[in-house]
Amino acid sequence: MEADASQSHAGKKVNSYSTEFKLEAVRFAVECSSNYQAAKKFNVDRKRIREWRANQSKLESASCKRKRLAGAGRKPFDLDIEEMLLEWVHE
Repeated sequence: MEADASQSHAGKKVNSYSTEFKLEAVRFAVECSSNYQAAKKFNVDRKRIREWRANQSKLESASCKRKRLAGAGRKPFDLDIEEMLLEWVHE
């Protein structure tokens, strides 16, 4: 059970879990058919277990080293501006 803890700007503790940890928690939840028991055993919120179970196929196809699924994060507002900025930076 490994989790990296770091401080956010608001002073709250933010946990980051590896893909391997998430899959282990999901397998346990499926085995015992209880999100509550899995959340208790792995010391995470039940909502995290539900989210991880919903994304199980994506987690299994992702690299075990990654902590975030592909496609996460803020999307660019305007792709044309992003491309022009990228060209300008590479000049």
